Amino acid sequence: MAGLTYPVANRLTITLTADTANNKLAFPTARITATAGVTSSTILVQRQDPYGNPATTGTISVGLLTSSSGTVAFNPTSPLSIAGGSSTASFTYTDSRAGTPLITASSDGLTSATQTETIVGYNIGNRLFADVNNNGSWDFGEAGLSGVVVKLFAADGGGNPTGGALQTISSDSNGDYRFDGISPGSYVVVVDKSGSSVLSGYASSTGNSTDVTTLSGDMKDHGKDTALGGGSVLPGGIASPMVTVGQSPVVIQHRQPGVWGPGQQRYS
Repeated sequence: MAGLTYPVANRLTITLTADTANNKLAFPTARITATAGVTSSTILVQRQDPYGNPATTGTISVGLLTSSSGTVAFNPTSPLSIAGGSSTASFTYTDSRAGTPLITASSDGLTSATQTETIVGYNIGNRLFADVNNNGSWDFGEAGLSGVVVKLFAADGGGNPTGGALQTISSDSNGDYRFDGISPGSYVVVVDKSGSSVLSGYASSTGNSTDVTTLSGDMKDHGKDTALGGGSVLPGGIASPMVTVGQSPVVIQHRQPGVWGPGQQRYS
């Protein structure tokens, strides 16, 4: 029987090499959470090829922008430089305003990268209460006042409330209130007496503490005895001393106005 011969197919060799061309920017690090006014942890920006692999060709310049309207700082300052042979550059971010700013990294000819960061603000607040004995301090059994309208204002150079209200809230069923997400700065809390029916016929408790940042000042009345006058940000309102927040997350605790009068109670 004659033998059969089968032709052998030609062999085709395919060689694959990595595409190291710069194509896009990316943030390989997770979103950061930082405190307003405090420098963040390190953030990386990376150049990548079309497939998401690190790219290292040549030296490129990377510009940084933020959507924040606060006072911000990139360190090193923008633009950054990614040197040839390296795929990344690092920086830190500082922002005076609480919120979720969007950071954009861009470079000529490359697809830009964006990442939303979280900037945590400060808190100011505590409790409004009926100062039954008008001693300017909270005593056991003195009830909190709910439904009181409280407003937060920026403080001017003299420690007085200025401009429009930055936040407006009402005290809860325990008389507690708290303003959140506050950027570093100086503020005044004002009780809207005329806008709070629960305070009808009440007056500010006698005397007021100016200690608004330590535990020794807690349980005290911080409402000024004299109501804000005409032409002020809130005529008839009861204002706190100036409260300044700045270097670390903190809850400024203070009792805020107290009420007393013939046949009535004072509130703090």
